Amino acid sequence: MVFEALVWLSRQSKDGAVKVSYSKLAEFSLCGGKMTACRSVNRLILQGLVSQNETGAYQIETQVSQNETISKEERTKEEKININKSLTNKEGVGLLDFSLDFLNWWKLFNVNPKYDNRQKACYKIWQTMPNDWKVRALECHACHEPDANPYWWLQKEVFLRVDPWTQGAKPDSKGAPSWLDHEQQYLLLQGGAELVFCKRPDGKGFGTVTQADAERFHLQKVRNVTLNY
Repeated sequence: MVFEALVWLSRQSKDGAVKVSYSKLAEFSLCGGKMTACRSVNRLILQGLVSQNETGAYQIETQVSQNETISKEERTKEEKININKSLTNKEGVGLLDFSLDFLNWWKLFNVNPKYDNRQKACYKIWQTMPNDWKVRALECHACHEPDANPYWWLQKEVFLRVDPWTQGAKPDSKGAPSWLDHEQQYLLLQGGAELVFCKRPDGKGFGTVTQADAERFHLQKVRNVTLNY
């Protein structure tokens, strides 16, 4: 329902971009509340059916837009099949209803494809973690080697022992704050992390960092960063 609403709205836009709040999207698509719309949009983004540009507007992926010549019934059936395949694990267990914060961590962790079959096992660990541990795991998402096994990273509670400012959180230089890009900000905020907009001490303007990073490096805070639904 949310996908069809975005498709229709994109066709009414001159540039194909849709900028709409979750509340309005929920009302227009009749999917329920704004949180349902939020979860639906994020799943569509994860499945590659929808993308979000720098302004926060949503766009239907080109390959999907090219299917306009196919009947609505055929297109919807094909899209459902594609989504089901992508949500089914390699053992063929079936659809897995992962929580949004877990999906955000999984995406931020940038899991090596060879560990895709460990997603269900990782989620079982995630469900047993306290909320503050989940936030810590999100903040330390980059503290690992590129081919690290996400299961053992969670199982051994590596995120509780690493320092995100010195072990690979994409800092500008060693010992410098980790300036977050748009996607990282969005996923971290959804996971419960506290972010702040600060003045950059290197004279390059302003940027967004975690609350802990701002305090660690004594950055000049401008405002708190929140999700706008």
